[in-house]
Amino acid sequence: MAGKAALRAQDTGERVWVFDPQGIAHAPRTWWWNPLAAVNSVEEAERLASHFVLTVEGKDGDIWGPAGASLLSTLIMAAKVSGGTLLDVYTWLNDDSDPTPGTLLKQHGHPLLAKEFEGTRTMAHETRASVYFTARTATKCLRNPQITSWVTPPLPGEDVEEIDTAAFPLSRQTLYLLSKDGGGSAAPLVAALTDRMMREGVHAAELRGGRLDPPMMVLLDEAANICRIGDLPSLYSHLGSRGVIPLTILQSYAQGVGVWGDTGMKALWGAATVKVIGSGIDDASFAEDLSRLIGDHDVTVASVSYSDGRRTRSRSPQQRRVLPASEIRALPKGRVLVMTTGAKPAMLRAALVRGAARRADRRRREGGRGRAGRRGPPRRRSGPASTGRHGRPRRRGAAMSEEQGYDPGADFGPPPPADLTEAGRRIVALEAALEYVTELLAASAEGAVPAAAGAGGPVDDEEWEPYYGSLEEWVTDLFIVAFPRNVGQQNKWCPQWWDHAEAIMRLEVLWRSWEGARLDPVNGMAAWMAQQLDHHLPILLSPDGPFGQCTPDRHLAYKPLPVKPPPRGWFREPPEHAGDVA
Repeated sequence: MAGKAALRAQDTGERVWVFDPQGIAHAPRTWWWNPLAAVNSVEEAERLASHFVLTVEGKDGDIWGPAGASLLSTLIMAAKVSGGTLLDVYTWLNDDSDPTPGTLLKQHGHPLLAKEFEGTRTMAHETRASVYFTARTATKCLRNPQITSWVTPPLPGEDVEEIDTAAFPLSRQTLYLLSKDGGGSAAPLVAALTDRMMREGVHAAELRGGRLDPPMMVLLDEAANICRIGDLPSLYSHLGSRGVIPLTILQSYAQGVGVWGDTGMKALWGAATVKVIGSGIDDASFAEDLSRLIGDHDVTVASVSYSDGRRTRSRSPQQRRVLPASEIRALPKGRVLVMTTGAKPAMLRAALVRGAARRADRRRREGGRGRAGRRGPPRRRSGPASTGRHGRPRRRGAAMSEEQGYDPGADFGPPPPADLTEAGRRIVALEAALEYVTELLAASAEGAVPAAAGAGGPVDDEEWEPYYGSLEEWVTDLFIVAFPRNVGQQNKWCPQWWDHAEAIMRLEVLWRSWEGARLDPVNGMAAWMAQQLDHHLPILLSPDGPFGQCTPDRHLAYKPLPVKPPPRGWFREPPEHAGDVA
């Protein structure tokens, strides 16, 4: 976190604040925030109290949640008018017979609040104890001195600065808020400080024509666990109109329902102009709702009927889901669905920010040359491999390297086969295919684009850069979408195409030649389709092709052709000086 904060400060040129009351990143306490500073009305006191009470489980099913919130807001107001702190609030909550808060409210011109407090204090013992217990449970993080030191004035002699929340929205400052989930966490204070910053942003926007320029981004990761803001759904569209852009990240739709209820979550979902859905959805009803939102498409269905000894064929259109709920549930890692207001849904490939930032930094160091500007042959790695970015070998069963933007600990590849002997044969075949790919890449890196691509000649090394970063991207994003076929007896295809050596070689040829063909806007695609696609596609999909033994539900690679070792001396070595001219 310290390194990230330093980079952010260097990029913006302004202060980066790290709120770490539970020591998650071990950030030192160099500043503090006074939650009572903005409590200048009963409404603000109630809002601050709501962030605490919202963390109490089961509050929606009984009366103790609202009663505890009312008591807590009264005590917060008493602490504010008397110049106290949240520690005073927690002290009062631990003694339900203490009349001090009512006396302070009456002395500072709040007789109605004082009367309300006295009414609570004089309730029947069991009722009063339940109300105090609810409020005390909601504020139990205040019993931790490590947490309260971030929200109470520093001791004499401490060099700790107070954050100015009113000035924050008008600056380029950054605020990171950290908290753990669970009982006693600082989540209520995280939510309260986040809410305060958003409200200050709205106030600043209203004073300057109605909208912040530039806008203020509010990234709410784990919003349902450590940053529960009760009326966030109703604020969503209003915040956006003021230039305060909230981005809420939830683990699931049901998690949001648990915090804001079904109506509130629907309001939050409807107010969001951009919705990004990742993999791992196991909520059947939510997946079905997404499938309906994505829509249907027309599919031509052929049927055959027999009558009076004659066979009749007919075709009729049928509507089917573009993406059934089962496929949404099986969304692979790295794929996301994106829904934006006024546009059709799209499926995109997610890019890791860490890798993107690293690549951008490398491009800046290389003077903007990008991938094409890096000299030298492709790096070689030992061991089983599949094709990586630019055709470089990549270990099977492991993600691409950190330099390429992936987590080296992740497992994106196929599992190793059980039959290690068969695996060895397949590895040899794959390595042979990849050796060819490596040579092809080396040729393209020197500006030589295959002539069959129709690119019209060599390409300058500084200009050559593939449109797709890897064979996998080209197959997934273009090939299977642009050239679909009905898979059956006549056309064969295997979802594990990457485990067929011949398929890799042919698809590599198609991808590389396509990359060259796209550079010729006149004849490139025509030549590519006539010379490359029309030749390789029938072979790939043929019943006798590389996928001949596979079905959409079963993967079965061919075994290598049988061979027997030739007799010794069958292939004679050429004479040592054969071909020399005297």
